[in-house]
Formats: sequence, structure tokens, C-alpha cells
Amino acid sequence: MMGDKVEARRVAVEAGVPVVPGTENPIKSAAEAKVFCEEHGLPVITKAAYGGGGRGMRVIHRMEDVEEFFNLASNEAHAAFGDGSMFIEKFVGEYTYSISALGQIVFYSTAIFYWVICFQSFLF
Repeated sequence: MMGDKVEARRVAVEAGVPVVPGTENPIKSAAEAKVFCEEHGLPVITKAAYGGGGRGMRVIHRMEDVEEFFNLASNEAHAAFGDGSMFIEKFVGEYTYSISALGQIVFYSTAIFYWVICFQSFLF
């Protein structure tokens, strides 16, 4: 289930987890992406609805780039996963997150993450 971003988002919303605005269902066209961008503003990020590893991810900052970037991302997702369906959400910045075994969501910058990995390696 958690490989499916749309389903994972639905589960999070049902559990009361705050989420950024995003598509409720996978979208397949640049026209749908434009509607979302007009309603929610920019920047947004595209993500392969049924894949991972960064394939299909594009940050869009300008309306004139929506069609091109959406199509590039969708084609990349289709080539990698056999399905070009996309999920779009508001882009909140250059942060990384993880979900701990206790269910805590932790946000950190790349530099802090590197420090944590090195520190954990040192302790264990």
C-alpha cells in the first residue's frame, strides 16, 4: 500500500495527519496538472503515482513549464514503471523526511541527515 502514494496519502488523511495540498487521485494529463496548479499555486512537485526512486519527480515553479515538465515526468514514470499516472502536491522546500519505527515524521536537511548517519555509525 505505501508504494502507492495516492493510497498512502488517503490513509494519512483518514488518520488525521496534516498533509500539503495534493491530488486525491492519479492524474494522466497536463491539463489536469494545470487545473491543480491554478487552484493551489506554485511551486508543485510531480511524483510517479505507482513508482519511486525519484523517477517522475519534477519541481515546477512557472505555469509555462507545467505542460512540458508534466509530460517529461509522466513519460519517465511510464518508461520505468509501465504507468505514467502522476501525483502532484505543493512543493514545500528542500527538506527530507523519514518515518521512524514509532511513527514519528522527522524532517531534516541533508547535512543534518549525514551527521545523524555518521553519529549512529559511531555509536553502533
